[in-house]
Amino acid sequence: MVCGMTGSPEHTVNQHGRVYRFCSAGCAQSFAASPARYAPAAPGEPEPPRVRLASLDTWQQIAARAWGDVRMLRTDLAAGYLLAGFAEALIPARAFGQVLHAVGSVPVLGYVLLLLLLGLAIAVATFVCSMGNVPVARFLKAAGVPLGANITYIYGDLLILPLVRIYRRSFPPRLTAAFLALFISGACAAGAVMEAVMHALPQEGPPPMSFDLFANVIALAVIATLGVLYWRGRRHHSTRPPGGRR
Repeated sequence: MVCGMTGSPEHTVNQHGRVYRFCSAGCAQSFAASPARYAPAAPGEPEPPRVRLASLDTWQQIAARAWGDVRMLRTDLAAGYLLAGFAEALIPARAFGQVLHAVGSVPVLGYVLLLLLLGLAIAVATFVCSMGNVPVARFLKAAGVPLGANITYIYGDLLILPLVRIYRRSFPPRLTAAFLALFISGACAAGAVMEAVMHALPQEGPPPMSFDLFANVIALAVIATLGVLYWRGRRHHSTRPPGGRR
């Protein structure tokens, strides 16, 4: 009802005598906070109001959804940072760079192995998906892995073994094979295109420190604002009497 995914019996909300299922606790909470936005109106009830960006309730719902995404991804993020930290400490950067150079120097085949398939192989081996692969991608960039391989690595989270097992259980064998073939070819094509585009652009130096500082200040301000809105929204819902109006 909220995100379009299949519901689960573990996350339900009873509304007007009907039980609605949701894929996660976050979607169930979003529905419970404003059922009229998602469920069809009962006979005699007014139509659901339009979403207004100037409304505080709208931004509180945005903050609640953002916080739900963070809670859902926190394990992946922690695993990604830990994996990147261990890789930084245990993998000799010089030796790793020499291996990459040796593989990449092989004509034609080296490009395919290094630029396209290396990222997929690392993604399958690390078991890190969602946003957790971004810290690892940062380590790979510092170690000398080309941008194209990093792109295929980030897209390769669709090919980790637990997801492949889900595909095999959910779809017929031929359809699963088609999915895997499309995922592999799509990730490799994205890496190759991005590598070609970046090489075609004018090469400039790294951005100045002032840009990084400005971007970090803006990001922290956005995070703090969403945190305050989420806290105020929860406090408002917990103190509002049943049937009360905002």
